[in-house]
Amino acid sequence: MLTLFSQESGSLNVLLERWFGVTHSFLYEVPSWVTIYLGSGIWKEAGFSAIIYLAALAAIDPALYEAAAIDGAGKWRQIWHITLPGIGTVAAMMLILSMGSIMEVSFDQIYMLGNPAVSSVSEVISIWVYQLGLQGGQFSLTTAMGLFESLVGLLLIVTANQIARRMGKELW
Repeated sequence: MLTLFSQESGSLNVLLERWFGVTHSFLYEVPSWVTIYLGSGIWKEAGFSAIIYLAALAAIDPALYEAAAIDGAGKWRQIWHITLPGIGTVAAMMLILSMGSIMEVSFDQIYMLGNPAVSSVSEVISIWVYQLGLQGGQFSLTTAMGLFESLVGLLLIVTANQIARRMGKELW
């Protein structure tokens, strides 16, 4: 992301300067920084999720689609009545797994993309823990913060599993 969006040598700014004669400070403005952060997070996680969902789709019996087509079901009906129920358990599992890491917000991404100009949105718990714990030596406070993050993650996992249980897709 730094190579692509850097103001001085980023590929995108090189093209902007060549075409329009100006550059844009993508990483130093809050709206564009948030967009870059969210986009890079989606890009980072999309590969793993795609593999999991493709495996779930491959596990659905093709005879179900053939029977539905013979019965006159169109593609949308097949998706609604075969595909979505077929991947429902995997979707519930992915939701439960993602709920456990919702508080972690990807320290490495924020640390590498962050700068003082966007500190109003890039200061998160993990950055604060790093600054106080490793740089400031306040290990007891940062351990308590880590325990807090873990307890919130556990609470979110249990809640997501309870919701999945009501839908018949629980993990335990």
